[in-house]
Amino acid sequence: MIEAFLAVAAIFGALMLLALLRVVLGPTVPDRFLALDTMNTLVVMILIVLALGLEQWILIDVALVYALLAFVGSIFMADYMEASGETSGRAPLAARAGTGSRYRDVKLAMKRGGGAP
Repeated sequence: MIEAFLAVAAIFGALMLLALLRVVLGPTVPDRFLALDTMNTLVVMILIVLALGLEQWILIDVALVYALLAFVGSIFMADYMEASGETSGRAPLAARAGTGSRYRDVKLAMKRGGGAP
């Protein structure tokens, strides 16, 4: 029975190699980011499959912590891409101040010394 779980983990590992290829080849930053996010998801899936196959339940806890850290990393990367204008070829956020989200408008207003708009 363990062989089936190991085979599934190996398939996920092969899919990780394909995602790694996308990270290396790009061509754009969002492509690379999406590939890294896919790799994080595959790592979580491998950990869960191995936890089931090896009956090492601590691996599920490790997978949950890894997933939470990967989520936080995704949030920071998305914020970086939005601030640098990498998402759609637009100008960086600083060049188009006031056109962002409500959160960014409040942040900019606080930086200027004023209250919330």
